[in-house]
Amino acid sequence: MKKIAIAALLLLFAVGAQAQNNVQNKAQNQTQKNEELAKIRKLYANTKTMLEKGDPENPPEMPLNITTVNSHYIAPGAGEIKEEINYYYHNGHDEDTGEPYYFLYFISRKYVRTISTYYEEFLYDDDLNLVFYFCQKVTDTGKETVKEETRYYWGKDGLITEIIKGGREMDDVFTQRLAYDLKEGFNRLLNREY
Repeated sequence: MKKIAIAALLLLFAVGAQAQNNVQNKAQNQTQKNEELAKIRKLYANTKTMLEKGDPENPPEMPLNITTVNSHYIAPGAGEIKEEINYYYHNGHDEDTGEPYYFLYFISRKYVRTISTYYEEFLYDDDLNLVFYFCQKVTDTGKETVKEETRYYWGKDGLITEIIKGGREMDDVFTQRLAYDLKEGFNRLLNREY
């Protein structure tokens, strides 16, 4: 009987220790996610400030590096689309060739499709990884104006969090594909990577 009681007590202690370990791991993961989220928000705030006031590392008379691409086309099932993409980047040099190379850090995209206007932002970190996406969709039905917003935050281990107000326009996986395509378009346009 004593052996059974001792075995039960040991089992109880083991289960309790495992539960406590799980709680501590969840708390550590949440703390890490909160720190990554705070870093992304700080990077975003600094980037927006730089877009409004200029790059503090450059003389005030030196403009930001921006390339704008305007498109006007017909999309099957969607009709006429007018699109403006703004690429913001830093100047640099390719370490291997010594040739100029441009480092993308932010993209804004605005387009109109039927009765909806979309505004998107893509924020990249120093390693050119997408860390933040914002989309605002404004639909004017004539009777009312409906606003929907989507925000995605990515860290080193994937999606940290999403904030959806209204309806979801696209999921985080498709968003990453779109961001990759826009980044590749930039590289082909400015860095001549074919």
